[in-house]
This record gives sequence, structure tokens and C-alpha cells, in this order.
Amino acid sequence: MIENPVITSMLNRKSVRKYKTDQPSDEVIETVARAGQQAPFASQLYS
Repeated sequence: MIENPVITSMLNRKSVRKYKTDQPSDEVIETVARAGQQAPFASQLYS
């Protein structure tokens, strides 16, 4: 295989997630949900 630092980084990457135990407020959940509904997708066929 060809040695390439970018490809090597891509192949060796890993995701580490650490979650908190506290819950977000209802206001935060509502804000994130509304922002997600405004995100562009599929050529704006449903907006």
C-alpha cells in the first residue's frame, strides 16, 4: 500500500465519546429540534 500520512490518519482514527449523566433542558431540546428542521436536505424538497 502507498504510504500517505492523510490516508494513514484516516485509517487509524477512532471516535471516543464521553457523555454526561445530566439531561438537557426542554428548552435546549426544542431549540435543537427546531434548528434541525431548518437544515437544508434533499434539494429542499420538503421546506
